[in-house]
Amino acid sequence: MLENKTRKAERRMKRTIKKSATADSINLMEAFAEFIEEKEAQNKSAATIHNYKQSFEKYCAFNEFDDNTGIEEADQKAFLHWVNTMAQDLTPTTVNHYLRDVRTFLNWCMDEDRAYIEKRFKMKELSVQDTKPKAFSDDDIALLMEKPNRKADFAEWRTYVIVCWIMDNGARAQTVCCVKMEDMTERKHLNENKYRCSEHLQTLESNPDSGGRPKSLRRCD
Repeated sequence: MLENKTRKAERRMKRTIKKSATADSINLMEAFAEFIEEKEAQNKSAATIHNYKQSFEKYCAFNEFDDNTGIEEADQKAFLHWVNTMAQDLTPTTVNHYLRDVRTFLNWCMDEDRAYIEKRFKMKELSVQDTKPKAFSDDDIALLMEKPNRKADFAEWRTYVIVCWIMDNGARAQTVCCVKMEDMTERKHLNENKYRCSEHLQTLESNPDSGGRPKSLRRCD
């Protein structure tokens, strides 16, 4: 029993000596270069490697880490200060994007087989509220669809046409942004619709079984 305890103590001592020697022999930038080299060997995508590098650069720039920075300076205090500062200006989703990349590297440094960072610490992501887009009420839609005054400027009429267009066919933002003035044939379409509508009204009014002119078509003639 005593012999087993002695062996365990010896193994712990060896691990401690190994950790100290390893942490003293490599700096932060060298550790990150080794991390990237390993991820490339694991055939990680170019986009993933790019994200690791971009997030690490932001982390180092904020903490003023350079080629002379010891790896022991990448501690919990430096990490939390960076995350908390980002959270003041960025959304939780964006902060978590950078956080995950740097956390992957720091966890790699804290791995027991590597032990570049001896004092392990946890790095939790920010909580993200599940916010769903608010739907327009009937009153909101009525305001959006309200026809501008005849003396309104071009911008107001342009906005009104865009809103009507989107409400009519669900056009996406990119589609609307790509439209040019020469693409607009509003007058032509209005005349065509008026002709077809009037023709249809004459058919309905001449047919006694049709019930007369429907309300939805009264504005067309």
